[in-house]
Amino acid sequence: MVGERIEALRAELADGDDPEQVVSAFWTEVRAAGGPLVRPIEGDSTGVAVTFLWRDETGTTEHVGLAGGIVLSDWEQHLLRRLPGTDVFHLTLRLPRDTRTTYSYAPDIRGHWDPWLEAADQWEKYSRFVADPINPRSLLDLDPGRDPELVAALTRPAAGSLHEHTVTSEVLAGDRRYWVYLPPGNDPLENVIWAFDGAGCLGRYMLPPQNLVEHLITSGSIGRTAMVFIDNPPESRQAEVTFAVPLDRFVCEELVTDVRARYEFPTARDRNVVSGHSGGGEAAILSAAHESAHFGHVVATSPGIAYMARGHEPREFYERFRSNPPPPDTRFVLAVGELEVDRVYDIPSLYTATHEFASVLRELDLDVDLLTGPYGHDHFSSHILFAHGLMQLLRSTT
Repeated sequence: MVGERIEALRAELADGDDPEQVVSAFWTEVRAAGGPLVRPIEGDSTGVAVTFLWRDETGTTEHVGLAGGIVLSDWEQHLLRRLPGTDVFHLTLRLPRDTRTTYSYAPDIRGHWDPWLEAADQWEKYSRFVADPINPRSLLDLDPGRDPELVAALTRPAAGSLHEHTVTSEVLAGDRRYWVYLPPGNDPLENVIWAFDGAGCLGRYMLPPQNLVEHLITSGSIGRTAMVFIDNPPESRQAEVTFAVPLDRFVCEELVTDVRARYEFPTARDRNVVSGHSGGGEAAILSAAHESAHFGHVVATSPGIAYMARGHEPREFYERFRSNPPPPDTRFVLAVGELEVDRVYDIPSLYTATHEFASVLRELDLDVDLLTGPYGHDHFSSHILFAHGLMQLLRSTT
């Protein structure tokens, strides 16, 4: 598919005497409109044509990949193409007309994401991904009227306090950081959320999740809730969330004990939620199945449940869970976007695996809600779905 505006630009260049002026006028138009360009598709009531654009400012760019929420792993399979004789790179995709996701660009970056390599080993590539200069937030929100209060809350800093601690772990053979968020006020706490990939609470690579949680508290959607953010450093994250090391034992046998020694938090299972996104969602699910049975609720967004350690079968997770299910009163909210169909190696897509795992939970007579929609694999999407999951599980009791 080639975008309508790109075809028009091609025609203008063929008809015009000054191609440089034609292209300059095109970029002026694009900057005024904002990117990406979105156009209806004739005869298609559910999709739109979205044209992603990159300007080759240096004149040396060879190729540009589309990455981010729309493309989980292989950005080289989603290349923007140069319009010959210009500095315009373009890629047009048909997307649902209510798509909500983020994206980024991978200029002259070869390769793909590898689920069996640590993030730290791939950081040289990731660190060179860039936001869209035309759309610095790189947010593609084709349905801005949906969840406006949640979207606004994402960027509103939480007023509560954040406390950093360190626990010495025998299971992990070293020290591990964690952070505790306490909401404003002195009323008794009703709930605790235990969240993987906890460094996100610092706002270094995503908007802090406590912003949303504080909004849910102040709006009365959930009761007063604390959060425990579990650090998964990039040097060891993949091994931990694919359970090449016993992360669930660390959380359930050491971390929970340390936190509860420091804070008077609710201990009832139905007041404790374990949560995570992507590999963190997989970690949350298996932590809920630990024999300690600390967690009565699970919110797993885009869970990487088909990603096991190298040499293991992609769907081995299902059998592991069947053989060691959590208590029957455990409630699950699984969330995955309809855009999460990208695959790497022979591993099922996140969309397929999440639906398959929801069926496994139902076979076990466990309570599961499956949330989906026109979302991608990104923190904007996961945060919004995370908030909806919390509202389903933690109705305010006050």
